[in-house]
Amino acid sequence: EIFQLKYALTASNRGNMILGITTLFHTFFVSCCDDVKKNKDYNDKILSIAENFGVLVSGVIGDAKYIHKYLEKNKTEYEEAFNRPYSLSSAIFDIHKIYSQTIFNSKTRPFGVNLILGGYDSTGPNLFSFIPDAKIEKKDSAPFL
Repeated sequence: EIFQLKYALTASNRGNMILGITTLFHTFFVSCCDDVKKNKDYNDKILSIAENFGVLVSGVIGDAKYIHKYLEKNKTEYEEAFNRPYSLSSAIFDIHKIYSQTIFNSKTRPFGVNLILGGYDSTGPNLFSFIPDAKIEKKDSAPFL
């Protein structure tokens, strides 16, 4: 049992409820906040990465801001190197990479944040969830008829 990972999972679950929803043509983010006056970071739960996708976070907001800055830096480097927009698949790879680095490096602690990456690409709207143990789960959308 890895105690740092257990602590990160507990810390990430202490955050407010977050919800990502996909329809046939859209992706929606919802974040609940008990008391706006008590929770000063209520507006830092939904973070934009690119024009077509963003992240929704719950847990340790400092960790979420660090991941957000990391993604913004990678986005800039990607766009300069390849001369095209930052893709959803590149963001998934980068998020998995940073989560994995904190688990396998003995000098760092795992992030205490649950993260939902949502947006659209050529395949349509997509949702992916990331938890502190670096597990990625693609959320399937069921079309409403």
